Amino acid sequence: QASMVLAQRGWRMLATDFSRTATRLALENARDSRLPVFPFVADSTRPLPVRPGCVLLVIDNHVRHCLVDPDDRAAFLRSAFDALYPGGVMYSTNMTSEDGIDLDKLDIDPTTRTARNGTRYLATREELVREFRDTGFEILYCGLAPDPTKPGVNPTSAEIVARRHSSLRGS
Repeated sequence: QASMVLAQRGWRMLATDFSRTATRLALENARDSRLPVFPFVADSTRPLPVRPGCVLLVIDNHVRHCLVDPDDRAAFLRSAFDALYPGGVMYSTNMTSEDGIDLDKLDIDPTTRTARNGTRYLATREELVREFRDTGFEILYCGLAPDPTKPGVNPTSAEIVARRHSSLRGS
């Protein structure tokens, strides 16, 4: 959805998903709308199939919290960082364990903050910032995002805006 909105504003978008069904639907939507959106199936823990340093913007729309293994989360951020040109930006929004989220309702272990079925890991904002910085990102913003469909309910997603500030990882 974000790709379509940005394409309507003149951006050329590569859109990735691990689901062939989601990618097929995105391709149909892009074709029907005649917008420059190019969806493809990709593993978010592998480097993007683009020339390193050529991407202006990476959007993580609730991917990172589905990566339970710390090495997978690190690989995901490395892939995004390497794809971005120096000065490029990553916007990330993901579920967080903060501010009143009902862990029992989501069947998430309160000690590990990992879903008991192994599909989600809910980090704190502090952990998110550390992981982004460890990859080499400069944090421009970190906060909680309210769910627009649930007015008055505590935010359950963390937003991060980070910039690749140099051509060298971690510097």
